[in-house]
Amino acid sequence: MTHTKKGEETRALCTSEYSDISPLKDGNVAFGTLEGRPSAYNFDSSPELQEWVTATEIMFTLDRLNTFGDEVFGDNQVLKSYFYAISDIAVGARCKCNGHASECITSTGVDGSKRRVCKCEHNTAGPDCNECLPFYNDAPWGRATAQNAHECKRKSIFIY
Repeated sequence: MTHTKKGEETRALCTSEYSDISPLKDGNVAFGTLEGRPSAYNFDSSPELQEWVTATEIMFTLDRLNTFGDEVFGDNQVLKSYFYAISDIAVGARCKCNGHASECITSTGVDGSKRRVCKCEHNTAGPDCNECLPFYNDAPWGRATAQNAHECKRKSIFIY
């Protein structure tokens, strides 16, 4: 397994581990965004790593078929007999709520599309719970961690 060093945790880890000729069928390719990264065990305290694992619009590209060298014969019919086949794609995900939500809820947009959004807590708001509610700005907004919820607190206003 490939690893990164502290300070290089957002470097892409490339491997040819899944590029072997076998298995010819029923193979499995896995990608873990945190695998091999030292701060993975302290994920809540690493904004850099939290940003690294944030993904939208995931795209898979199938770049090259293994034709077992048949291209040297120049027979297009033989080459057309090769194909890609994917039986299942599983993507594990969660909402990016900056630690200020314990659940995601389904929301319907103005165009009728459904998406998962944060159910913000700690007096936060915004698509990623990335700001304090109005009048809850006694301290600057902060990402919640296991040690500190960084709850937005109501600003005290004294009228004389």
